[in-house]
Amino acid sequence: MKKLLNKDFFNNFIGLSSMNLMALLVPLVTMPILSKSLGIDTYGIFLLLLTINGFGQSFVSYSFGIIAVRELSAKKNIANEQNKIFSEIFSSQCLLAILYMSIILFISSFDVFYLSVQDVFFYSTPVVASHIFFSIWFHQAVSEVKFVAFLNISARIIFVIYCVFFVVSKDDLSNLMFIYAYSLFLASLISFVYRIKKYNIKMKFYSPLKRINQGRNAFLGLFSPNLYSNVPGLALPSLVTESQYTIFSVAIRIINVANMAQNIISRSLFPVLAGNNDYRLRDILKINLTVSIFISFCFILLSDFVISILVGAGYETSVFYIKISTIGIIALSITDSIANGFYLIKNKDRDFRNISIKVSVICSLVSIPLVFYYHSFGAIIVLIFARVMFAIFYCVDYYWKLHKKNEFLL
Repeated sequence: MKKLLNKDFFNNFIGLSSMNLMALLVPLVTMPILSKSLGIDTYGIFLLLLTINGFGQSFVSYSFGIIAVRELSAKKNIANEQNKIFSEIFSSQCLLAILYMSIILFISSFDVFYLSVQDVFFYSTPVVASHIFFSIWFHQAVSEVKFVAFLNISARIIFVIYCVFFVVSKDDLSNLMFIYAYSLFLASLISFVYRIKKYNIKMKFYSPLKRINQGRNAFLGLFSPNLYSNVPGLALPSLVTESQYTIFSVAIRIINVANMAQNIISRSLFPVLAGNNDYRLRDILKINLTVSIFISFCFILLSDFVISILVGAGYETSVFYIKISTIGIIALSITDSIANGFYLIKNKDRDFRNISIKVSVICSLVSIPLVFYYHSFGAIIVLIFARVMFAIFYCVDYYWKLHKKNEFLL
């Protein structure tokens, strides 16, 4: 396990954890401010914008956080390869961003969201574009995340300052969305210029289809869970009131603390694993399970107190959702350990895709009646059920490969 926790791991861990910690603290700090100043209904509209943008960032990320990091980690000292890989991924992400924004604007034209087409365009486009310009995957692969993390954090601090001193009523929603979107966009442009100069990258246009095709298996595996995780959240506004949606969103944002912790560890370890065959899966499991069990205990013991401090009374249902989610948190740590520590790092993208699609389709079918009849509670149950199902499928398939083909030792 000591070989995994090396300099590259800690360089990535510091940068990624600082960004993710800030991404965690910002909603925690702004939640009580915005829920009171905007009101619960208007705050729900802002949370919906965050959901739309988060979905877009996931789509634009594609599978490049896996295939590009896996490839660049092995070639980070070869300048020509570095230039080519970055340009190819950048071209591919631009095409994906155009595709996503076209789809989401088309959907918003039917008034299924609380936001107008103009709002979605002006406040989602820069956020999705900022994800491309930040190119966190590149810095993760070369284990140099600190400066980009500084820029990302600076943009979020600007947003927090604006929330604290300038948001006083629901009439400030438009200005709030503007600051949120364009502070990130400006910071990402600075990071783009910094990257070009520091690594002497010579941008070239490449056909985006090659990389998109190359990463399709990993992408389908990574994106399929959105069928049961994000899609129900996007469907809820048509089924519940703004206040009910806010209660659900508050719970999801707290639950995502566990997701974030797992994500930081996985992304920090991945470049290390890419260049190291001398590790055991049990070492990855120990790291992930330790973190998830600690977070689960915190959720059970402290969620009442934390929610009351952040948003006050009236969110008892959010607390209930958070506490029952701990089952899924443990399951998620097992899933991440096997998926990243075996399937993705060993280039078994097709096997990864097959498991992900199977479980996601099953869970999405289950989600239809659950969300339709039980609304927010149904969406939470689907999330827990899916994570348990993923853990079971990965464990069964991994041990089948272990015993039948002797591919990997625990």
